[in-house]
Amino acid sequence: MKTAAAAIFFASAVVSGALAETGELKAFAACPVYRDTDDGIKSGCWLATDPETGIVYDVSRAPTKPDWNFGVLVEGYVEEGAADTCGGVVLNPMRLSLLRDRACVRRVLPAEDYPGVKFRLPGRTVQPLYIPRKPPEPPHEDVTFNLFFDYNRDFLVYQLDDYLMDDAANHIVSSSPKKVTVTGYAVREPYEVAGGVFVEKEEIAKARAETVAEALRRMGVPAELISIRTAFNPEPVTTEGTGDIPEASRRRADIFVDY
Repeated sequence: MKTAAAAIFFASAVVSGALAETGELKAFAACPVYRDTDDGIKSGCWLATDPETGIVYDVSRAPTKPDWNFGVLVEGYVEEGAADTCGGVVLNPMRLSLLRDRACVRRVLPAEDYPGVKFRLPGRTVQPLYIPRKPPEPPHEDVTFNLFFDYNRDFLVYQLDDYLMDDAANHIVSSSPKKVTVTGYAVREPYEVAGGVFVEKEEIAKARAETVAEALRRMGVPAELISIRTAFNPEPVTTEGTGDIPEASRRRADIFVDY
């Protein structure tokens, strides 16, 4: 029965995968499936099927990985010219948000000659603290730093958000601003995608602000400089240079540095 299910799953990928338009933004909710590829450590990959189109997508490039016991909210762009290394249309950049209210049955597929993707250290890995940071050059002007989040989460993603936090903290500690305001946002407007309608919890706005404020304190920003506030349903901000997607930019915390 499992073999037959796998065959149906990937017949769908072969038949309908060509229908996915390059560069198009895709968003849907689904159960993740793990492909156990065998091209070295961490080469295994993750797949998810759009329930409306039946197209299988390779979601392995997400900065966070799924828990195969639960569903995921998939949001990402079809990557131009990406090789099929897993058995699905590659999404990149993308976000993969865990949906703990959606139980899933664990599914593992064999390699079936798919090589998967070898692990590569992200280009924006934070440098060790003993390496000097370049301080911002005066004159200092008011500036806002943005931190983006998965749906309904306040978790700062390793090797993604920590890079942005390091940049913000270095700027603040090196330039002596008058105050720092951290604003946490939640998207309370319904977000409709294939497979469901999603609305963030109101309290996630405060949780995001508190998470970022605490991170700043731990990175050397004086506690007396920091205040927090919350807001809802913000407009998207630019994701240029972040490797992120527009919808994630609404699920954010802003660090406003006031001189």
